[in-house]
Amino acid sequence: ILSSILFYNPKVTVKISAKDDVAGIEYFSIGVKKDGLTEATNIELPEGLVVNADGTVKAGTKGFIGEITSVKEGGKVTLSFEVPAQFRGEFIIESVTDLSHNDSAEYDDNNIVVVDTISPDVKVEFTGSLKDKIDVDVAGQKPTRQTKNTTDANTRFVYDGDITATITVKEANFYDDMVITVYRDGAVVTDSVISDWTQINGTFEYVKTVKLSEDGDYQIKLDYEDKSDNKMDVDATGEYAENTADKVGTYTSNIHTIDTTIPSYSITYDNNTVIHNIDGRDYFDANRTATIKVTDRNFRPNDVKFTVVAKDVVNADVTAYTYSKLVSWDDWTQDGITWTATVPFTTDANYTVDFTYTDIAGHKVAEDYNKLFTVDKVAPNNLKIEYVEPSFVEKVIETVTLHFYKAPVKVKISATDDTAGVYHFMYSYVKSTGVSAVNAELIDEAITNADITYD
Repeated sequence: ILSSILFYNPKVTVKISAKDDVAGIEYFSIGVKKDGLTEATNIELPEGLVVNADGTVKAGTKGFIGEITSVKEGGKVTLSFEVPAQFRGEFIIESVTDLSHNDSAEYDDNNIVVVDTISPDVKVEFTGSLKDKIDVDVAGQKPTRQTKNTTDANTRFVYDGDITATITVKEANFYDDMVITVYRDGAVVTDSVISDWTQINGTFEYVKTVKLSEDGDYQIKLDYEDKSDNKMDVDATGEYAENTADKVGTYTSNIHTIDTTIPSYSITYDNNTVIHNIDGRDYFDANRTATIKVTDRNFRPNDVKFTVVAKDVVNADVTAYTYSKLVSWDDWTQDGITWTATVPFTTDANYTVDFTYTDIAGHKVAEDYNKLFTVDKVAPNNLKIEYVEPSFVEKVIETVTLHFYKAPVKVKISATDDTAGVYHFMYSYVKSTGVSAVNAELIDEAITNADITYD
């Protein structure tokens, strides 16, 4: 019972009675009082109905009323009849007339009778800046989060910004008693903006909106059956074509994700001992391992753009170096919403490392990463000293071969390095023991890269 409204399903028997202990009852004049919704029942109402005490019709039409039965107990007469489905109205006894033609006053019990077997129609639609439709995550398994061309119950919808869920109910006997529950990240939240119900242009359709704003994974649950216990039919075909259900009474949406956060990342190395920095390139004499961390609640490896170029000293590819482009889940480990990958640099090479990332919702990291560095663990080889000018005179004195030059003498020093190239030479020329002080000597002299020519 709600405010003197009586709800039934699938039918109800109405009993009308009166008592006259003197003359006895001759007939009843029965009417139906309409309210604003009665006409919508599309059912034929009785008109000017007068029913004799024996249940036969004296005047007027019965409309939807079928068989009328009569029970007499002394001066009391009770008429009974069934009210079929889809009726809404208020029965009144306009008057009861006894055999002496005395008329009673009108009687109204102020109860509206509703007989309803039709399930409410509920439609749910989601709107917003939809960026992708992906697989849902499965507990205990590594996610896939692949884009889906065909949506189904295992589809997650990803938006960049607010989501509005529009709920439309079509129900002739509607009251504000639908239970709407909003979940974010699996927990019930109450910070969503939920509008009041609005009736559409005098029809029996009512609309409510639920606005979702904070970042998170949302689901909306609806629980609703009308006052006659008809469970709602649901149409959520906006999520996927088969998402309809009859007489279910409850509905839980797919996951709808809001992601407005720009992802962040860091790249660090275990070896940061720079030997030289030349033209923006750092040189290292030992292996390095990069640790890459990406923080993004909707991380997906195939959105990573990671490239490494490995060259030798003559700009040829170093084929011995191979690496992962980090587009597989197997490359990453998870800690909350932070994902970590490691990349070793154990091959001697001149490296160019580039990294960028754009998340599922279309947000790119604030700054792309570009780094130049060289790993070179091998010392230069093929060291050689040549005397190129002028020509010399060779003499053997006491089994020792000596080259005699006319000053000055031009000396060529060379070496080979396949990776970093030769950065500088350190050389000395030392006079022999016992020679004259006139002989020159130079210890630990440097030749810098500015004075080195490269072949």
